[in-house]
Amino acid sequence: MPSLRPFGCMSCIGIMLLCGCGNEKPTDHPSAALSSTGAPDALSAVPSTSSSGSTDEEPPARRDFLAGNGCAKGPIRPPAWEARPGEEIVARYDDGSWRGGKVRRLTPTTIHVSWEDRSPLSIREPSHVAPKPKTPHAVAPGQTVLVRPRKGAIWDCGLVEKTDSKGVVVIDKDGGSRKARAVDVLPAEP
Repeated sequence: MPSLRPFGCMSCIGIMLLCGCGNEKPTDHPSAALSSTGAPDALSAVPSTSSSGSTDEEPPARRDFLAGNGCAKGPIRPPAWEARPGEEIVARYDDGSWRGGKVRRLTPTTIHVSWEDRSPLSIREPSHVAPKPKTPHAVAPGQTVLVRPRKGAIWDCGLVEKTDSKGVVVIDKDGGSRKARAVDVLPAEP
């Protein structure tokens, strides 16, 4: 079901409909409830119904993802993977986000990471580092993933909405969705 949320300034409030394509459009959607003045009431909405008359509900995996910590545990590392100097990786940054980088040096217990955004060199535990995907990973609807950024260095946390031969549709933490190539997603621990 599309979700409704307020938009606009304090003196003018409307309803923004988030449709399945991820584009945000202001609307007087019929499912928006009206206040006593006839204006859209951003705090309530009438649930939409399907052609069969049943009420659509948000899938539990999506609801839990939007309410939870997303990709806090990070990407799932291949079982036999060991970092090598010069290898492109995704690693946990100081602020908890996951960013692209490269292995600069290894010690028995740490990995020295240089960041794509040219942030200062960092030292990470091996559990906070995973290889960047070079080939598509098998992902399924409802699975938590990290998605390669379109620009910048921070990998986005997302939830797979659907997959097809052209790629993967991923829902982000704001509830919007985007299409990504299958090679640009990395399975993550929920």
